[in-house]
Amino acid sequence: MNDISKDLNAIIADAEQLLQHLKREVGSEAGAARERLEKSLAAGKARLQAAQHAVGAGVRTAADATDGYVHQQPWTAIGIGAGLGLLAGLLLGRPRD
Repeated sequence: MNDISKDLNAIIADAEQLLQHLKREVGSEAGAARERLEKSLAAGKARLQAAQHAVGAGVRTAADATDGYVHQQPWTAIGIGAGLGLLAGLLLGRPRD
Protein backbone atom coordinates (compact mmCIF):
# COMPACT_ATOMS: atom_id res chain seq x y z
CA MET A 1 0.00 0.00 0.00
CA ASN A 2 2.89 2.28 0.71
CA ASP A 3 4.10 2.18 -2.93
CA ILE A 4 0.58 2.83 -4.19
CA SER A 5 0.24 5.72 -1.79
CA LYS A 6 3.53 7.22 -3.00
CA ASP A 7 2.46 6.84 -6.63
CA LEU A 8 -0.92 8.47 -6.00
CA ASN A 9 0.69 11.32 -4.09
CA ALA A 10 3.10 11.85 -6.99
CA ILE A 11 0.20 11.92 -9.46
CA ILE A 12 -1.65 14.46 -7.33
CA ALA A 13 1.48 16.61 -7.04
CA ASP A 14 2.01 16.49 -10.81
CA ALA A 15 -1.62 17.43 -11.42
CA GLU A 16 -1.28 20.35 -9.00
CA GLN A 17 1.82 21.56 -10.84
CA LEU A 18 -0.04 21.28 -14.14
CA LEU A 19 -2.93 23.23 -12.67
CA GLN A 20 -0.59 26.01 -11.52
CA HIS A 21 0.98 26.11 -14.98
CA LEU A 22 -2.46 26.33 -16.57
CA LYS A 23 -3.39 29.20 -14.28
CA ARG A 24 -0.36 31.17 -15.46
CA GLU A 25 -0.64 30.32 -19.16
CA VAL A 26 -4.35 30.21 -19.89
CA GLY A 27 -5.72 32.78 -17.47
CA SER A 28 -9.49 32.93 -17.25
CA GLU A 29 -10.22 31.11 -20.53
CA ALA A 30 -10.40 27.71 -18.89
CA GLY A 31 -11.81 28.81 -15.54
CA ALA A 32 -14.58 26.22 -15.32
CA ALA A 33 -12.30 23.33 -16.28
CA ARG A 34 -9.67 24.51 -13.81
CA GLU A 35 -12.25 24.69 -11.01
CA ARG A 36 -13.45 21.16 -11.76
CA LEU A 37 -9.86 19.92 -11.72
CA GLU A 38 -9.20 21.65 -8.39
CA LYS A 39 -12.30 20.05 -6.89
CA SER A 40 -11.33 16.63 -8.23
CA LEU A 41 -7.83 16.97 -6.81
CA ALA A 42 -9.17 17.99 -3.41
CA ALA A 43 -11.59 15.05 -3.39
CA GLY A 44 -8.84 12.64 -4.48
CA LYS A 45 -6.54 13.86 -1.71
CA ALA A 46 -9.28 13.45 0.88
CA ARG A 47 -10.09 9.90 -0.28
CA LEU A 48 -6.41 8.94 -0.30
CA GLN A 49 -5.91 10.25 3.23
CA ALA A 50 -9.04 8.44 4.44
CA ALA A 51 -7.83 5.19 2.86
CA GLN A 52 -4.40 5.58 4.45
CA HIS A 53 -5.95 6.12 7.88
CA ALA A 54 -8.29 3.14 7.45
CA VAL A 55 -5.46 0.83 6.39
CA GLY A 56 -3.28 2.08 9.24
CA ALA A 57 -6.05 1.46 11.77
CA GLY A 58 -6.62 -2.03 10.39
CA VAL A 59 -2.94 -2.88 10.60
CA ARG A 60 -2.75 -1.56 14.17
CA THR A 61 -5.79 -3.63 15.17
CA ALA A 62 -4.32 -6.79 13.64
CA ALA A 63 -0.95 -6.18 15.28
CA ASP A 64 -2.57 -5.62 18.68
CA ALA A 65 -4.65 -8.80 18.33
CA THR A 66 -1.57 -10.81 17.32
CA ASP A 67 0.45 -9.39 20.19
CA GLY A 68 -2.30 -10.25 22.66
CA TYR A 69 -2.60 -13.79 21.32
CA VAL A 70 1.15 -14.38 21.47
CA HIS A 71 1.28 -13.15 25.07
CA GLN A 72 -1.67 -15.33 26.08
CA GLN A 73 -0.59 -18.43 24.13
CA PRO A 74 3.22 -18.27 23.73
CA TRP A 75 3.80 -21.99 23.14
CA THR A 76 1.02 -22.20 20.59
CA ALA A 77 2.49 -19.21 18.78
CA ILE A 78 5.94 -20.82 18.81
CA GLY A 79 4.45 -24.06 17.44
CA ILE A 80 2.64 -22.23 14.66
CA GLY A 81 5.81 -20.33 13.75
CA ALA A 82 7.86 -23.52 13.72
CA GLY A 83 5.26 -25.30 11.59
CA LEU A 84 5.15 -22.48 9.07
CA GLY A 85 8.95 -22.39 8.96
CA LEU A 86 9.08 -26.15 8.36
CA LEU A 87 6.47 -25.92 5.61
CA ALA A 88 8.32 -23.05 3.94
CA GLY A 89 11.60 -24.99 4.17
CA LEU A 90 10.04 -28.07 2.60
CA LEU A 91 8.50 -26.07 -0.23
CA LEU A 92 11.68 -24.14 -0.95
CA GLY A 93 13.99 -27.14 -0.57
CA ARG A 94 12.18 -29.59 -2.85
CA PRO A 95 13.83 -30.48 -6.16
CA ARG A 96 12.56 -28.68 -9.23
CA ASP A 97 11.70 -30.66 -12.36
